[in-house]
Amino acid sequence: MPARAQQDADDIAWQKERDRIHAATAAKHRDRVEETASAYRQALARPAGRDATIPRQAELQAIGLAESVGREVEGFACFSERPAVWQAIILAEVFHDRCLGNALCKSVPIANHVEKRRPA
Repeated sequence: MPARAQQDADDIAWQKERDRIHAATAAKHRDRVEETASAYRQALARPAGRDATIPRQAELQAIGLAESVGREVEGFACFSERPAVWQAIILAEVFHDRCLGNALCKSVPIANHVEKRRPA
């Protein structure tokens, strides 16, 4: 096979492999987006009233933070749980229990903690 024909064949094979990798990556991303959206839709379908299970609700009530739970805020859909659940976790575990230590509380470590915690 002449050198030019071999180079063309190699280019075609390389492009096919790139297309295959791109398609696989795009499919993986679509699946993750749909998984997250589905989990959030399911969380929204759960009861949101006073009967809903909010982690450590009694403790938050005792220390005067219960009224701060369940508020709609910008970006409230950033977790796969209702705002009342993730807000309760942040207030009770991150701020009250200081589960992240004494370091300054920043958004990324807090978000990682909430996602790792995966409230039920």
